[in-house]
Amino acid sequence: MQRILSHHLWREISARSTKAKRRQAAIAYVTEDLLRFKRGDLLVTDASRAAIRSGETSAKLLATLLRRGVRVHSCAGLHAKAILLDEVAVIGSGNMSRASRSTLIEAAVMTDAPSTVSGVASLIAQLAQQSPELDRDAVAGLCAIKVVRRGGPNVVAKRNLQPKIKPLGHNAWLVAVHEFDEDLVRKEQRLVEATMAELVQRHGCRADSIGWIRWDGAGPFLKAGKPGDRIIQVYSRKDGSRPVSVLKSVAVLDRKRRAGTTFVFVAQPSGRRPEMSFANFNRFLKKLGVGRPPGATTERLLDPSLADSISSGWNSA
Repeated sequence: MQRILSHHLWREISARSTKAKRRQAAIAYVTEDLLRFKRGDLLVTDASRAAIRSGETSAKLLATLLRRGVRVHSCAGLHAKAILLDEVAVIGSGNMSRASRSTLIEAAVMTDAPSTVSGVASLIAQLAQQSPELDRDAVAGLCAIKVVRRGGPNVVAKRNLQPKIKPLGHNAWLVAVHEFDEDLVRKEQRLVEATMAELVQRHGCRADSIGWIRWDGAGPFLKAGKPGDRIIQVYSRKDGSRPVSVLKSVAVLDRKRRAGTTFVFVAQPSGRRPEMSFANFNRFLKKLGVGRPPGATTERLLDPSLADSISSGWNSA
């Protein structure tokens, strides 16, 4: 699904947001809750004193969101408008305001293309990680600021204070994995536990929604793969055995390296069909015109159109 929105843009986004289980957004200025945020959701916005004083961001709205249990981070100089509603991304021009809803001519792309969804997720997570989270005391201080509305853009944050956004992954990979039944050494265990805790905090998710892959040696994915990429795992029970199943495309969340070993952290497959049999997946690939089936050692970068065809046809394959 990929649509261009303009007329009634916020009406369509709000309708989609109401049905979503989770809402995440990086929106420069907010004065109305057009996403209908709920407990556990995440908002990154410009809640600098300048933005509050000019009325471009509403401190009262931020206080309301905090009371609901929404996590709010302040990023001075933010100008992005990127939204993630479960597995649907919206990237456009609109702030979350009355003018954007009813007066201005806005445009946005709404898509469930996995490469775009994972890129938006990575962007929002990086912004949240590098921007201070607001608590009730901080927002109470913002509410005390006298609002003097004015025209023109907000003052941009100093360059050296702006978040540093790493290049976002947007590729999709087909990679063979196998059962790992050895105990991790103590340093590896500490690395995995620390990274899992960091990802839970960063994404506001449960620990059991995150998995990891232990990677020895090197290959195309370790050389070129990035957080934000998507990965389809061809799963074997033991090293070198024939694959038995294929796991649904999921986002790569992070990667850590220690002493020649790389740990790749990924979202756990979920939804109506988190995996399918290896035989069924091969039949699915043939229907899509793929002549070379994967095996127990596959590590392949997928063409973007093929990756999107796999994701869109997964549930019906």
